[in-house]
Amino acid sequence: MATWTEENKNQYEQVYQDGLKDSIYNKSMSYEEWIKFNNYGQPLVVNGEWEEVPQKPMVKGVYKGYTVKKGDILITNGTSSSGLLGHAAIANGNEYILDIPGKGETTKQWTTAKWMKEYDGKGWVKVYHLKNSSVANDAANWADKNYFSTKGTSKQNIFPK
Repeated sequence: MATWTEENKNQYEQVYQDGLKDSIYNKSMSYEEWIKFNNYGQPLVVNGEWEEVPQKPMVKGVYKGYTVKKGDILITNGTSSSGLLGHAAIANGNEYILDIPGKGETTKQWTTAKWMKEYDGKGWVKVYHLKNSSVANDAANWADKNYFSTKGTSKQNIFPK
């Protein structure tokens, strides 16, 4: 891994330095520890509770042949900031993604098509589906009511940074 780490330092070094500057993590964390912690910029390997959605064109609520479902987690390496590689969001409805686009911004509810247009093509996008739909719905409802709308509606009344 030492060779890979050195060969790919140009791609990730600035993100690491930004995290140090913004005090996102302890200054004693070396670049080698940080890149390992960030899974070397690669997608996660899932366990038995989750399944990675196979990738297959984008239409309303559908990503590469898979219909996004409430509670799905979307992860991309298409963006990085403040020492963190990648970005994650949750489907808070069957056609909507709850997202915090970046540092200092507030939450947004985007259509699946808009979210994918923003992140797909900048890197990889993985969709992870929780096999237990009850837990997936509970997670999506919790995220929605704590980070977008206390009433669980499409009208935003919470604006966290």
